[in-house]
Amino acid sequence: MSPTLPPLFALLALLTLPACTGETTPSDDTATTDDTSATDDTNTPDDTGDTAPPPSGSANYTDTLGPEPDFSEPHGRFLVEWWLQYGELSLSGSASDGPSPHFQTESHRTGSCRLLTYTASTCEPACSGGDVCIDGTCESYPSRYTLGTLDWSWPDGGESLTPDGTLSYFSNGDAQNHGETTLTGEAWSLTAPSVETLTPDGDWDALMSSRPRGEDATLRWTDPVEGARVRLYMTDCVGSHGGIGAAEIECEGPDSGELVIDGAFLDLLEDGDWSRGECGVHDYSRYFAAAPEGEHTLRFESAARGQFFFRPGWDTY
Repeated sequence: MSPTLPPLFALLALLTLPACTGETTPSDDTATTDDTSATDDTNTPDDTGDTAPPPSGSANYTDTLGPEPDFSEPHGRFLVEWWLQYGELSLSGSASDGPSPHFQTESHRTGSCRLLTYTASTCEPACSGGDVCIDGTCESYPSRYTLGTLDWSWPDGGESLTPDGTLSYFSNGDAQNHGETTLTGEAWSLTAPSVETLTPDGDWDALMSSRPRGEDATLRWTDPVEGARVRLYMTDCVGSHGGIGAAEIECEGPDSGELVIDGAFLDLLEDGDWSRGECGVHDYSRYFAAAPEGEHTLRFESAARGQFFFRPGWDTY
């Protein structure tokens, strides 16, 4: 068992009590704020179209993130996802001048996993424009900027990409073979290898469902890849329907073949809202990443994603 957290009933009380006078809690699938909600159509960055000074340099993949979990969010992130079982891959990404606001707070961290918690709040006066209310303060979304034309190549093809009306880049390609994928800008070029999704060792749903409260859960997979990294994200029905769960779990770290999830984190997740349909699916991925040397705002990732099902009490439905 990992180091002891504050008593579970105390954590639950913190999750249910409002942070200050006038705060409310979400009542539906989206988080309640005074003037907007956490949905894609209202949280649109101020897309000015300005071009920021581009980074420079070239990099092949090297594991520069180290042995500790990395929950950083580069302002410019481009993700290639491999779907070789369907003969496809995709690229998506954008660049912004700062980080996005976060509705959730990291409450605790144990090993490679952290607990994210959320309490809704209101702002007086109400937030204007696209600003959102977080902990009683109006926060703004960053502005996107264009990186101009980008060249994307992979073993079976390549193309030039230009940003769309929201200054985002997106494209699909045909892929039958593993190999390196490269993204090249005006003064930089980043390369990362292809990767296959991890293969769970055993039935993760059964493992979670049979876990006694308070006990950790160790998720293992059969095919760790040296130098790769893994991510895992778990949420309840609120999060699955586009809202913000009162307690969610995020894990990240080197691909060691297993992740240990703190039992207290899982208890809080299980105590969340599981009353809706079409939920209980959780995401994981294995990935490689590259960035220009000394550059922390731009990252190019090559990833393969998978999912597993776990819904507390599902066998009683």
